[in-house]
Amino acid sequence: MKFGKINIKNYKILKNLKLDFTDKKGKVLDIVVLAGLNGTGKTSILEYLKEKLLIENKLSINNKIAIITVEKGIDDGTSFMYFPANYLSVGFFSDSHKNKNDIFLKSIIKYIDKLVFDENKNPQDAYSEIRNIFNNIYKNFDLKFRFSNLDRNRDLFFINEQNVKIKLEELSKGEQELIQRTFTLYLRNIKDGLILIDEPDASLHPIWQKYLLEIYRSFAKQNNNQIILATHSPFVIASAKAEEVFLLQTNKEGNITVSNPKYSKGHSISYILSEIMNTDFRNNEIVEDYLSLVREGKHKSEKGQKLKKELDELLDPNSDEAIMVDFSLRRFKAIGR
Repeated sequence: MKFGKINIKNYKILKNLKLDFTDKKGKVLDIVVLAGLNGTGKTSILEYLKEKLLIENKLSINNKIAIITVEKGIDDGTSFMYFPANYLSVGFFSDSHKNKNDIFLKSIIKYIDKLVFDENKNPQDAYSEIRNIFNNIYKNFDLKFRFSNLDRNRDLFFINEQNVKIKLEELSKGEQELIQRTFTLYLRNIKDGLILIDEPDASLHPIWQKYLLEIYRSFAKQNNNQIILATHSPFVIASAKAEEVFLLQTNKEGNITVSNPKYSKGHSISYILSEIMNTDFRNNEIVEDYLSLVREGKHKSEKGQKLKKELDELLDPNSDEAIMVDFSLRRFKAIGR
């Protein structure tokens, strides 16, 4: 199930928000990325959809009522999943599940049992299949561990760089977040469904954030799912198409508005931060002070020389800031301003 146009009225801070999750051709998007400052309603949108689906089991779309079936357990065929921002702390979307690792473990056990008992594969072949899935999913992630097996007590083990078996709980928080928010999806038969994920980049290294959307996009495409996620990560936004990014902002009247950026995918992180996320990411106090002196022709003064020396020590010669300073100096030399 995928959702196109949605009207949200009087839900928390969202007074009258119209969302259009379709592309220019009118096709519903597989991937939706909600971006914006804290307090602009990203999580509220996810919670609205969750409540409508789990509690009321219906959602008004384009003046039509879509009825869905929601299975709250971990059985195959679940048409909805919700990962809150603090997933490892608060658990799955169902309050009955308190042990987060137990949910992931049960997903793997169920998948292995299916291979062994339904497809008549021996356990080693089943483990091999899971390893192949695992390796394919994380081929760009340079993980320092890999899937191993279950023991006779059905405890889950991975193997680290030292070839030592470790349990799921022994992985770092970021590693646990990554595999539970992504690998879990591939172990469950979620088709034609809706998956909501709040801050999937939490605790993840920027390199992992860079490739995260590829995992979700591939999964959504393979199984005809729609994935709606909320993020603060410029790396995630930079890997999304502009039509997939929905920028939430607060207008002068205090109401939440939504718009798509003109560009996103393929642009630099500095562009994403400044032009889309409206974030001043540079140490402007020193850079701008020096650039002001350059524009006034005072950069050779004692203050100017002191600032230039400080910048030479602070800035990476290949950084945007260093390039900007060099350009300003060359410009002044050429035209005197």
